[in-house]
Parts: sequence; structure tokens; C-alpha cells
Amino acid sequence: MEKRHRRSYTIVSLLLLLMAWGALVSLLQISNSEHSSSIFSICSSFQLSRMITPSLPSSSFSTSISSMFFRSRALPPYVNASSWAGLLPPPNITLSKLFAERTPTAFPSQFSFMSIEQNPNFTTYVLPYPKEHRQYTLRNVCIEPNGRLLLVNATSQDIGEPDGRGGRKKMPWYWYLKYTDCGNKTDYECVGIRSTFELPVYARYVPGNTLHFMSYIKGNTFHNFAERVWPRLPLSVSPFNDTTAALPVHHFFFHAFEQILREASYMDDKDQDLWQFRMLMEMWPGSDLLRESDDGRKTETTWCFDYLHLQMQHEERIDQTRLPASIYGPALRKYRDVTLRFLGLPVPHLPLPPRPLRVLLHCRTDGYRRRAVNHDEVLNFLLRNFTHLNLEVRSLDLLLRSRETDYSFIRLVTLFSQTDIAIMIHGTVTFGALFMPEGSGVVELFGPCDFWKPKDRYNETDRDLHTWLRAIVGAVGIKHDMSNPFAEIIANPKRGNTTLCIHQTNGVPDFTIGLPKLTIAINSLAYPRSPGDRLTLHWLYDWEGAIPSSTYPPLEKSH
Repeated sequence: MEKRHRRSYTIVSLLLLLMAWGALVSLLQISNSEHSSSIFSICSSFQLSRMITPSLPSSSFSTSISSMFFRSRALPPYVNASSWAGLLPPPNITLSKLFAERTPTAFPSQFSFMSIEQNPNFTTYVLPYPKEHRQYTLRNVCIEPNGRLLLVNATSQDIGEPDGRGGRKKMPWYWYLKYTDCGNKTDYECVGIRSTFELPVYARYVPGNTLHFMSYIKGNTFHNFAERVWPRLPLSVSPFNDTTAALPVHHFFFHAFEQILREASYMDDKDQDLWQFRMLMEMWPGSDLLRESDDGRKTETTWCFDYLHLQMQHEERIDQTRLPASIYGPALRKYRDVTLRFLGLPVPHLPLPPRPLRVLLHCRTDGYRRRAVNHDEVLNFLLRNFTHLNLEVRSLDLLLRSRETDYSFIRLVTLFSQTDIAIMIHGTVTFGALFMPEGSGVVELFGPCDFWKPKDRYNETDRDLHTWLRAIVGAVGIKHDMSNPFAEIIANPKRGNTTLCIHQTNGVPDFTIGLPKLTIAINSLAYPRSPGDRLTLHWLYDWEGAIPSSTYPPLEKSH
């Protein structure tokens, strides 16, 4: 009898426990309904609501319950977030090898000296340019060894730009005041201008078209691309303006090239500048780089040019382009193609399921401003909670910290060409989106500040965000989320210690990334842009029993 009572008591206890368990699960599902409803609306057309729910942030207990009821066999997380393993390695091309062996070069001895017989009417003047793409082209102009412009039989007033009132603005305002922002002086970063009324017979004469290049002096590689490389790209495609052919370029002149080449051995931004420039040369096969000597020694050569396409501040920028997409789109794609081909990298492709989506996170934790301070939380969330997708997650922050990579051009291009979804903060690294696969996705964060707006609107980041990526994502065909999923605003003690947006360097706060908002941003990439959209297929795929991502070899290297 006593055994029978104990057995009955045990059965009743188990029944009560199961009822309590079911009630707890119901409460957990109801508590998540507020977040779930917004996500369900995103993917309702794909019938993915049941699989997306577990990706919402929650406690470890509720997550384990959700995975039991919504997913029978979750994939093991990809744990190599700080490792290059599984990716094609970057090519081994050093800068010294690049410019010693793989760059067509011309030296002063290959050009004749100026002479009155050959150049009797050598006078500097400026050529007109189309309004939609301003290019400052000078005819019969020289550059002295320190980079200073030498006008022959002309003054800066003669070649200045029309000011709209019948006169002309002086050339120096554009050249060394506005362009270099350092006043009327001449040194490595600040070049000037002078006039002469005598033919410089000691100079070397360079026939044909020469493109002038000056790297961005403030150490920002995206600015270097957006303000130095970008204005040159449309010149390489046709039709440009009213012509039927692209501009022929025979030579390149890089200001302070030898010094920047030395600095690139210990400065990643100079490495980027030189590589960006070298890939620009690839747009014009057969062109060469004018250098002082083949051993890096400084000589005192004055170059005089038939046509010099001068790099100036008043040229357009990638985020302020007036060109139609029919011109800048092919130009950007050409730059991307010649870069990948030069490096021997395969054409980037989005993998089809069951291969995993390769995700790259960058929170700028090694920077000094505009940082997401909850990097570890976001990384763990991506690794553990997105069970409705098969993700291979890497953190650029951890890759940099572990010295698996750096900010060099080759490594960034190689990494982004193997990235399908990039979650990154607005900044210099976003340049890498140019090399992502067609149809891939970018979630770009700005944080609480938008310093492109007037001062009284710095804190408005809910609309009209200023991005440098608009031209790139349009040309490459990338999905671009600009919902800016930040959450808390965190004062940065080293940058003004304020939660207000006061100044872009001395009054800018950090922030956290909001996990529910990030979930919505990532899932928004599921919307198809065209039939057979590869990103969409990853949301539609049945991942039950899929092979873990770590078992897949990297894609074969073929171009």
C-alpha cells in the first residue's frame, strides 16, 4: 500500500512539473512577442518567422528553451572569429617588389631637356573642363623638385578659375591654401606656386598626358580613395562628357613618392595610398610612373609637361558626385576588376546554401572615437543566437588584435572579397565594400552623431545620414542597411567626455549596438532584389541537419 501511494505521488509530481514547464514556455514566448512581431513582418513573405524568433537576445535559460521548441538540431557555433582559417590567403606582394618589378617606370634620363627650338611657344594656360566632372588641366606647366608648380610666361591670376563676375580667382587659393590647408609655404605636405618668364632649359620635357596624384595627407585611406582616386576613375571609361573615348594617359606623377614609399614600411595608411594609386595605374595599361631614380635617391629634377591633369581640392568627391551612375558605375567596377585581377584573387561570389554566410564584424575597438563598446556582446550574439542561419562569423577587431591581419591594402581587399555580410561602423574600413561579392549586404552604423549636418543638427541620426558608400553599393549591387542600430550613448573620456555630439574629434561619444535593432537590420537583407537572390536563399534554406560550417574548405582560387 505504501509503495502504491509513493508511485501515485511521483506521477502527480511529474504531471505538475510538466504543467509548470509548459506555462513557463508560454510566458517566454509572450514576452518575446513585442520584438518578434517586428521581425515577423520583415520575413513574412518568406515564411521564416518560426526560425527567426530564436535570434532575439534573451537569457541563456530562455534561449535554450526556445532552441528546444523552435529548432531541433542547432548548428554548432563557428568559433574561429579571430582566425583567418578557412579563407584564401592574401597574395604575397611587398611594396618594394610592387614598384621595383611590377610597375612600368620612366626616369629623367629618358626625356630630353627643354629647348627654345623644340618649345618656342611654351606658355602655361588652363583648359576648359565639363561642369559635371571638374578636372583642372594645365598645358605647358612645370613642377619643381619640391613639388611647387612653375608657371611659364603666366601668373596665377592668368590661370585661375573664373569667379562668376568676369574675373578669375587666383590659382594659389585652390592649390596650396584650400587643397593642402597649410598656408603659403612649401615643404613635404605643402606645395606652392611661382611664375617665371624664362624658358626652364634645365628641365625635362614630358610629352603626352600626365595624371598628377597627391595622397591624402591626414592619414585616412577612404578619404584618399574618395578624394584622390575617385576623381580620376571616370576618365578611364567612355563616353566621358561628349567624347566617344576615354582620356588617354601616358604618365603618372606622384607628389613626394619616394618619401611616402619609405613611410609605408611602418604606416598602414601610406601602404593603402600607394596601393590605391598603383591600381589606378592599371586603369590605363601602358602608362608609366615618373620617378627620380631607380635606387630611391633624391635628385633635383624639374619636370615640364605637355598636358598635366592637376589634382585639386575643387574636384568632386565620391559622396558629392554630379556624375550619372552610367559613368561612375562602370568606372568603379573597372577599378575593382583590375585590382582583383592584379592580385590574382577570384571574382567574389556569394556562396549558395548549405555553404555558410561569411560575416565580418568591425566595432573600431582599436580606434579613439566612434567606437561600439559592446563588441564582445555583439560577437557572442552573432555566434550563439542566429540559429535560423548558418553564419561563419569573424571579427576584424580580433583579427587585428591577434595580428592575423592589419589595415594593409592587400589584406583588406582579400578579406572583404570573402565577406558576404559586413557589420561595420562608418569609417575608413568601409572602403572594402567595393570588393565584396555582388548581392552581398552591409549594415553600416554611424552612432549618435552626424557631423556632416549643421552644428545644431549633429545629433540627428534618424534621417538623411551622410554615407560615402552610396556610389559603391550602387555600382557593385550591394544591399545597404542604414537603419543605424545603435542603443546607448557612452561618454568617451578621451574625446570630450560627453554624451552630446559637439565636435568630430574633441566632442564625440561612443555607443553600444542594440541587439534587437541589429537583428532587424540583418534580417532586412533577406528581401530579394532580383530573381535568384543568393542572400535570400540562405533565409529560405532548411538548415535542419546542415553540415557545420567549419567542415567546408575555402573556395578554390581561380580567376
